[in-house]
Amino acid sequence: MPRVGLLISERMLALARKGRSRERLPLYDRAARRHGIKLIYFTPAGVDFRRRRVRGYVYTGGGYRAVTAPLPSVVYRRIIPTGARTRRVFQRLNRMPGVIVFNPPAQRNKLLVNRLLARHPEIGGSIPATTPLRSAHRALRFIRNHGTVYAKPAVGSVGRGVYRIRVRTTAAGEPRYEVSSWQGVVRLLSTAEMLRWLRARGGGGRYILQRGIDLAQHRGRPFDVRVTVQRDGQGHWRVTGMVAKVARSGLPVTNLGRGGRTVRLSEALQHGLPPSLRAAGRRRLRQLALNVAHELSRHWPRMADLGLDLALDHHGHPWFLEANLREQRPSPGEAGGKKALRRQYAVPIAYAAFLARQRARGGRRRAGGDGGT
Repeated sequence: MPRVGLLISERMLALARKGRSRERLPLYDRAARRHGIKLIYFTPAGVDFRRRRVRGYVYTGGGYRAVTAPLPSVVYRRIIPTGARTRRVFQRLNRMPGVIVFNPPAQRNKLLVNRLLARHPEIGGSIPATTPLRSAHRALRFIRNHGTVYAKPAVGSVGRGVYRIRVRTTAAGEPRYEVSSWQGVVRLLSTAEMLRWLRARGGGGRYILQRGIDLAQHRGRPFDVRVTVQRDGQGHWRVTGMVAKVARSGLPVTNLGRGGRTVRLSEALQHGLPPSLRAAGRRRLRQLALNVAHELSRHWPRMADLGLDLALDHHGHPWFLEANLREQRPSPGEAGGKKALRRQYAVPIAYAAFLARQRARGGRRRAGGDGGT
């Protein structure tokens, strides 16, 4: 039986073995049995490069047992290599002959990802205007031109550090800038104060500014859509989940860690779009997600598991907001139900089995597929 490795952090593995993590190991194992492979869960510290072996855990029916086994020929990365040691282990593992590591680290800078996607003829019209925050005066012109702008860390997640900036006008005709933070704090700044605020966050490419989209709303609150796109058992990209995320009242972000909540996409569309636009809106989201996945995987061919933040405006036009290049496993409610959750665990394991079969045949074919819906 082919063995596939799942590379995970030490902390996450310890919690997952106790059933206290978002990584639900039994769902991976269930899919592995269906596809005729054996999973071994291991951490960077468990890799012995000299002997080409790993220390990890396998499911034996009554729980997870510690084992030492040959280095798997296929490794599914479920860790973000942040520390220097972890990065070195991953880079070395990725260079090892006879080993395929899929879902590798990729570009996390939002501005660079946006620029890459904007060149695609079928994606460019769905990328909001975006600029780096360098010069405070240029940034202020960008804000005035667009009226509503989001300031975001160029590299960041879970909504931390995100601000919404809206241009207002006083009774005397003077401009004011309403700045709403991801923590719910709202300030009204003069032009001089706004320039100081921008200077404090400018330089070094730390922040980007992005035109705000007039998003469709669910019961008066804007929502975006998390679309999970994964490679399947033929190596094709497939949409495995779509769920709407609704912002908490007063916050500029929809992130669940910032008080946002999930609702079924059908419910969000019912409130957010007229009947004539709902089916087309869903189709456009799905197509945009597949186009983005295909384009990103042209640059990172072993990418296999994406969480895309997309949105629809009031006209049903789809927008790309952000790509999460190591999709965090959701809860059943966040995934859109238990069936969708199981699918999001099973599909990348089917892809791992596909790669393992290729490796067993000595296949020299490209790790990814070309088609997929």
